[in-house]
Amino acid sequence: MNPGLRLMAVLLGLNLLWAPTLLMAKVAQETFTPVGLAAVRWALFAAIMAALALRRPRWLPLALPNGWDRVKSFAIGLGIVSAAHTLYYVGLGLSSSVETNVLNTLLPVFTAVLAFFLLRERVSPRRWVAILLGVIGAYVVVVGFGLPRLSQGHTVGNLLYLAGVFCECLGMVLAARIILRSSGLGVLVFESAGVMVGTLSFALFLQDPILRARATPGWAEAASLLYLAAVAGVFAFGVWYVLVEGAPVSLMMLSCLVQPPVAAWLGWALLDERLQPHTGVGAAVIALGLVIAASERSGS
Repeated sequence: MNPGLRLMAVLLGLNLLWAPTLLMAKVAQETFTPVGLAAVRWALFAAIMAALALRRPRWLPLALPNGWDRVKSFAIGLGIVSAAHTLYYVGLGLSSSVETNVLNTLLPVFTAVLAFFLLRERVSPRRWVAILLGVIGAYVVVVGFGLPRLSQGHTVGNLLYLAGVFCECLGMVLAARIILRSSGLGVLVFESAGVMVGTLSFALFLQDPILRARATPGWAEAASLLYLAAVAGVFAFGVWYVLVEGAPVSLMMLSCLVQPPVAAWLGWALLDERLQPHTGVGAAVIALGLVIAASERSGS
């Protein structure tokens, strides 16, 4: 198989795991507050990564960064990634899933621009075409062929979520600089510890109760939290960070645009939500963009 197609196949698999994240977060928020969910999820995430770093199994490609790179990885998690995930959960609670999915289409755009300026990563014309097609396709999946109907009362939530999108892209690009001279999993160990401290600090600063009043976690909430921390967290992020060692982040982030159609189909299959005709059209446009990106000749 063509290396580009093989890479894209793995990335699509990861995004299939990430697609239910918003659904799982909504289930977990029946018990946890938005800020509390971010704090608890990343505490579990960091604990698992710390256990892996201490045990260091032979099959795991984990090499810890040296010296200041450890501090920088921790700082990226503390100051940027923790803010991104807190803004995501708070913004989601003040907006709608349709509007936040529209904002998610900017992930590859922000990443490509930041990678060009911070990593000197060359984004070829072919990749820009793929990004444009992916963004258009994701927009069609979420909105259709018209203009988005943004609720006036959701302005604050949308701005918070958009800030989270930018922070996540910035954190990924900055982490890539360290990953290229150490290892993806090693950076993730220290970064996840920083995110844990950051999200817990947000909860303490905001005097957040973590659990909703008179709420007791049930099996559904516990399963959702485990999925967010272990499956969509340690496993998916772990594989992603390993791939960053040899693939351009602007190309990798393009694959995130498959999440809107997958989320739409999950809503149809699990929640009996209506599947619109434009979903298939948008998914086809996204697929075309991914094929163009995967066929790009690259030395990576």
